[in-house]
Amino acid sequence: MANTDLGYFEAAWVKEDGWIENLSALLLLSSCLLLAGRSITYLKRNKKAAFFTTICLSLVFLFGAGEEISWGQRLFEVESSEFFKANNTQDEMNFHNLEWNGIKLNKLIFSQLLSIVLVFYLVIYKGLYHYVARLRSFNDYWGMPIPRWHHVLCLFLMAGLIVLIPSDKKWEILELVLSVTFFLIFLNPFNREVLS
Repeated sequence: MANTDLGYFEAAWVKEDGWIENLSALLLLSSCLLLAGRSITYLKRNKKAAFFTTICLSLVFLFGAGEEISWGQRLFEVESSEFFKANNTQDEMNFHNLEWNGIKLNKLIFSQLLSIVLVFYLVIYKGLYHYVARLRSFNDYWGMPIPRWHHVLCLFLMAGLIVLIPSDKKWEILELVLSVTFFLIFLNPFNREVLS
């Protein structure tokens, strides 16, 4: 669609507060709730390390969901404070669009740093999990979900296709793909039997 009607793609699919962005936020919130529910199970079973990891992950995904919809700013018609008006590239109440001294947090943290963390977690850490028994034992004690190879392959395939989209707003699609992928990883991790 982006290759045949770029204007429609940007106006209907990847517009601000459009269905792609809202679906991404919903999936991030779903991951948050799934992890929060799992953390309660760990707490009941006195698995404190797994509880800690899972509740931290849940909070990370709650933060992601809030950021995706600018913490409900447009939904509740809240005006940005002077701080956000002065430092946010979109005049919104979120952190990922902040800019200080010419450095955009979105690019530095949510693009570059997050890409490194994702490649490490999805490829290197996953590979080590399979071959290093001590790491596997440590990981499962702390309750970290491990992706399945099909999660990783589908994510990288979709990311490769998204790069071909001739729009600066294509990254909204990647955010959706990441949201779906992580929800599926948490729903059915490779180490599900150990974590349950």
